[in-house]
Amino acid sequence: MNNSGKDMTKSDSAPKFRKTGGLKTLLVVMIMSVVGLTAAFVYLPWLWTSQKNIDKVIGEVNKEIARGTSNEVSSIFNNVQSAQTLIKTSFESGVVDPFDRAQRDDFYLNVLRSYPNFTWVVFGYTETGNFIGANRSEDGFLYVVDRTYDPEASLTTRVSQKYQELTNGDVAFVETQSLQQDWVLTKRLWYQLAIAEPEEQTWTPVYKFTTGNIPGINSSVTYQRNGELVGVISIAFGLRSISEYLEGILGDQNGAIFVINSKGELIAFSDPQELTQTLSNQEKEANLKSLSEANDTYLQFANQALNAEQILLSEMTELERYEFTDPATGEKYVISVSPLGQLDWYVGTVIPESRYLGEIERNNINLLIIIVSLVVILVVVSVFISDRTLAKPLSNLTNAAIKVALGDLSVKVPVQGNNEIGTLARAFNEMTAQLKLSNEKLEEYNHTLEQKVNQRTGELKATIDNMVDGLALVDPSNHITQFNPALVDMMDLEREVINQQPCTHIFQSEIIELIEKTRRSYKEVFTTEFSLPEQRIGKAVATSVLKSSTTEGEPPEYIGSIVIVRDITVDKEVDRMKTEFISTVSHELRTPLTSVLGFAKLIQKKLDDSIFPNVTMEEKKVKRSVKQVGENIGIIVSEGTRLTKLINEVLDVAKMEAGKLDWHMEPLTADEIVDRALAATSALFEQKGLEPIKDVPMSMPGTIGDRDRLIQVVINLISNAVKFTDHGSVTCRVAKSDDALAFSIIDTGIGISKADLPKVFEKFKQVGVTQTNKPKGTGLGLAISKEIVEHHGGRIWVESELGVGTTFSFTLPILSESTSLGSSGDLAAQVDVRDEQTMARLNSIAPPQVTTSNQPAQVVTTIPLNPNPAQPDRQALSGLAKQLGQYVSVDRDADDMKGRSILVVDDDANIRSLLRQELEDQGYQVVEAEDGTDAIAKIRDHRPDLITLDIAMPGISGFDVAAILRNDPATANIPIIIISAFEDQEKVCRFGIDRYLAKPIEGDQLLADIGELLSRTESRSKVLVVDQNPSSIQKLVDELAAKGYLVSTIYNSSEAEIIAKAKSELPDMIVVNTEFLKQSEIVKTLRLEAGLENLTFVCF
Repeated sequence: MNNSGKDMTKSDSAPKFRKTGGLKTLLVVMIMSVVGLTAAFVYLPWLWTSQKNIDKVIGEVNKEIARGTSNEVSSIFNNVQSAQTLIKTSFESGVVDPFDRAQRDDFYLNVLRSYPNFTWVVFGYTETGNFIGANRSEDGFLYVVDRTYDPEASLTTRVSQKYQELTNGDVAFVETQSLQQDWVLTKRLWYQLAIAEPEEQTWTPVYKFTTGNIPGINSSVTYQRNGELVGVISIAFGLRSISEYLEGILGDQNGAIFVINSKGELIAFSDPQELTQTLSNQEKEANLKSLSEANDTYLQFANQALNAEQILLSEMTELERYEFTDPATGEKYVISVSPLGQLDWYVGTVIPESRYLGEIERNNINLLIIIVSLVVILVVVSVFISDRTLAKPLSNLTNAAIKVALGDLSVKVPVQGNNEIGTLARAFNEMTAQLKLSNEKLEEYNHTLEQKVNQRTGELKATIDNMVDGLALVDPSNHITQFNPALVDMMDLEREVINQQPCTHIFQSEIIELIEKTRRSYKEVFTTEFSLPEQRIGKAVATSVLKSSTTEGEPPEYIGSIVIVRDITVDKEVDRMKTEFISTVSHELRTPLTSVLGFAKLIQKKLDDSIFPNVTMEEKKVKRSVKQVGENIGIIVSEGTRLTKLINEVLDVAKMEAGKLDWHMEPLTADEIVDRALAATSALFEQKGLEPIKDVPMSMPGTIGDRDRLIQVVINLISNAVKFTDHGSVTCRVAKSDDALAFSIIDTGIGISKADLPKVFEKFKQVGVTQTNKPKGTGLGLAISKEIVEHHGGRIWVESELGVGTTFSFTLPILSESTSLGSSGDLAAQVDVRDEQTMARLNSIAPPQVTTSNQPAQVVTTIPLNPNPAQPDRQALSGLAKQLGQYVSVDRDADDMKGRSILVVDDDANIRSLLRQELEDQGYQVVEAEDGTDAIAKIRDHRPDLITLDIAMPGISGFDVAAILRNDPATANIPIIIISAFEDQEKVCRFGIDRYLAKPIEGDQLLADIGELLSRTESRSKVLVVDQNPSSIQKLVDELAAKGYLVSTIYNSSEAEIIAKAKSELPDMIVVNTEFLKQSEIVKTLRLEAGLENLTFVCF
């Protein structure tokens, strides 16, 4: 390296060799001679060829002008046809109703705005002679014109709505104009031509538009519906736009472009001013100028040329070219005429020959400049090369470079001289030495790095191979590039299959969908559950693998997806066992709790009704004892109720974690949720002396959710707010936020510290101001509320400041417009679906359609059956029949219920005793059965009027008893109330259970349900079933009859026949197919009939 440095120093100080000019001069002379001859051989033939190609250039220019003009006119004509097709399609498809004024006005205005060349877009009605259209005036305004024809007066009333187009693309209404005209649709030429040829597109001759002194033409087609003529669609456009296009083609060039018809009349001209005197304000027909009448000099030349050649335009099929010489100046003109291909129109050009020659001369000069420039550049380059080119040194460098490229870094280039080539040789030798040293260091580093990489790779592979969870890396082409043994064993796969086939043939569909999600959404983690072999359950977690971009600002590159699979069979089994354990414990607690609460309430009632009024309160000791007894009983009831709430909350949490909680999704209003919650918490406000503030706007949109659980959320939040607020207020506010409803419960209480805020929604967590605060409640209310809100697709959060107050807020998705609520917000229909079916069923739910008037109970209710209403299953029909009972019932006096027999079935003697006392106090005759076998025997001996039934009993379960009773015609109609700690809504619906009450029961609720069910069985309701297809609804008829309804049917009948049957039978309710009801006015008609004012309609 030091020697090289010394050589470089010597080179820098060595004298430069003098350069001789002999070789340079020789090369310059040779190159200039060659380039000069080459330029001559190029330029002279070009000059000769350019003269010979004038005719070809002229022909191509004329063809391009003719083609461009033809395309422009064809574009206008095609737009006309497209617009006519659009209008017809919109009418035929029902997108636009030609008889709906609001729809057709907006539609025609939009069509006119979409086609700027159109002057009129109209539709004439054959039956009425009316006319609707949109017009673009010369002053730039848009008009929607509605002409109504009065045949008696033979006059037409024209109503015009004037609009102005704004710069932002919208239109603004200006004014409405109205006048009467002597205007008759059938006298319009465009209408007459279309009627004469109803299957063809017709064109009028050029005429003057009645709304402006401009020439134009109309294209018309007929519109027919079911083979009958409805009207004529006509589109008009002015000819000025074609002239303006021709003017744009010509620009500042000399010449003319024109369009004529077969009669030689001028249709369009590159100078639009030539056409301004073709019309008279007094004449309705357009008097077109002929070429012979034109004032323009170029048109006169064209007319003289055509006359001289005796051209007959109607026989012309292709472009014809003629020459004309101006006798005054001697200048030659090229005149061409070509058919346009539209109507009988022809396009012509008149262009001076000098225009073409001038272009060619300019091209010749440009070519000469290019050739001279190339000569100069070549000479300069030649001098540069001749000054630096020496064959031998370059050959040595080339050979040495080839050897280096082949890997021989020991090569040396001999240094000859101290010029640039010598310097290059020395630098080359030094470079090879540096490369050799660098390669040696690089090999050593690569060896070390390879060892580290192998070590880390081995550690990583060992970690992956020993993972309990399965792992797979999927590349963008869906092939698995990495996997571990756990994945092979867990999914029972073969390594050869994994290596050879794409993951779409290996993994379950759930995992494939998960991988697709990672490709669409980077940096997000997705999870799903799927089935593993041997009836095991797996859980997959996937995310995308990204490679950072080397360019700043560029997004990362997707290089694959990583999938981790875990066998959660044991976890699922643990969850199931936990849920079963909690359910069992809940049942075991509910049953004795029912007895404790029930008997406590009975004691409290008898003390208040019979004992305390008869006790003498003269002695203080007696008075104090009476008070203590009453308070003690109240404490028992209060604590029992609190224990019931605790059991329910623990059970709800267990169900949520196991995904087994039932969700009853239905359309709701924010006002309804808040009102119900405030009503339920009114006692809390009274105890604290607080006034609730409701802030819910009337125009708030609706949502879809589980009514009771959403009300539970608001109750929990209000209860917490009241609990920690001694002074001030509690506000319930609802506002619209983006695409969601935002509920907020705002209090002015003690607030929550920042340290406690993250714990608020944790299970079994209590927060307070100090550690001395005694926790109240289970700490599950807010955790349950969070689960409920998130299940509905919303989120919940808290904002608080100590000493100022707390705001709990949550969001719910807004009900979409396609399923929006009626204005009244009265939701009569209920949709009952399971959690795992919620999203799938929501799309098929139609909300109740409520129609009200001054008459009571005038409701049309929609009850969905299932996705295929033509073949409803028995469970859906049973559920429908159950829901029908909510709309038809007969109120009866309580005295009528006395003496009715009720069978109480429960294996717990205390429960039977409690129910007996409750029912006998109300005058019912009670019979007890200790199990299912005993119950069936007693029912067969003496048929009761109603049965209360426990589920978990030795021997035959309550559901089995219900199944036996429902399948026996003699007992099928006996009302059944389930009273149990177990919840199984699916079986309740399947076996046709009338009511379900969870232990511990509310006595008032039990008595109310018994009264309602006994009242219903007392008077059988009349139901009229209306449908067009008897076979599709026979199951519903059978189910209704089995439920005790008096069912009559009418199939495939006219509206008049249905009304007559309803008037004769006077049913309590009509069950009708939704599609039939949409096409019928039967609801409005029957509302006016005497005796049917309160008739209920139920759609399915």
